[in-house]
Amino acid sequence: QPHSDDARRRRSRGKEEAMKLRFTLSDVVAMAREVRSACVDARVANVYDVDPRTFVVKLSGGGSGKVLVLLESGVRFHVTKYESRTGEAPSAACAKLRALLRGKRLTEAKALGYDRVAHLRFGAGEAAVHVFLEMYGTGNLVLTDAALTVRFALRSGGGVEA
Repeated sequence: QPHSDDARRRRSRGKEEAMKLRFTLSDVVAMAREVRSACVDARVANVYDVDPRTFVVKLSGGGSGKVLVLLESGVRFHVTKYESRTGEAPSAACAKLRALLRGKRLTEAKALGYDRVAHLRFGAGEAAVHVFLEMYGTGNLVLTDAALTVRFALRSGGGVEA
């Protein structure tokens, strides 16, 4: 009898884990808190692309040494130990992210209102760059300047763009 209960719990837990495909608002809040505690005041060393919708931001300093933050448009973001492959030429989107973020300090990480949107601010004042990561529908990754003028959007309209 105990073996059948254990097997049933494992099957049930497996179904729950397999069904979790997107972040909820609670997940966004929790991950923003994790990123904030691990990365605030760390400087962007580089940005790598994993695929057309997923990027890894390598941060250094800020008391935590080297920290990697994975940003997957429409799905998730979190601190990771994932090491990106190097040697391949970065995509146009990755090159744009590098140009806008490299050398800036992460100064804020939070959930934006009651939507499944993460807001990461790099730098301060007029030099600030804001990253908005949408985790609903097909998602998007949008970078703006300090005045919130869009400087880069992964998707604008129909598909993935650089």
